[in-house]
Amino acid sequence: MLIAFKDSQPLYRQIYEQLRHKVLNGELAPGQKLLSSRELADQLTVSRTSVLQAFEQFTAEGYTYSKVGSGTFVVEALPDATFVDDHRICFAGDVHSTSSLSDTVKTVNRLFEND
Repeated sequence: MLIAFKDSQPLYRQIYEQLRHKVLNGELAPGQKLLSSRELADQLTVSRTSVLQAFEQFTAEGYTYSKVGSGTFVVEALPDATFVDDHRICFAGDVHSTSSLSDTVKTVNRLFEND
């Protein structure tokens, strides 16, 4: 993981985005334990607070869960409608390629029209 200290994006957000990318691309597998907040903070040379904020956001959005005394783990099933990036959207594990963000929006709108 690389952190850009001069980036305008907050450190916790950079950490969150990189963790999210790793989960959505399968680099972090379902059920896999994340490094502890202390270990990750040391590895990235950032404050533990930044890592804790990233973990809290990640857990709040349903990507991970915590077990007191055991650590933080990637969930077995990802949240339903998860935007992977500006060009792909993932619905419960199915990835649909689109050529642009506007195509992604059209795809989402079509899916909701069917409900």
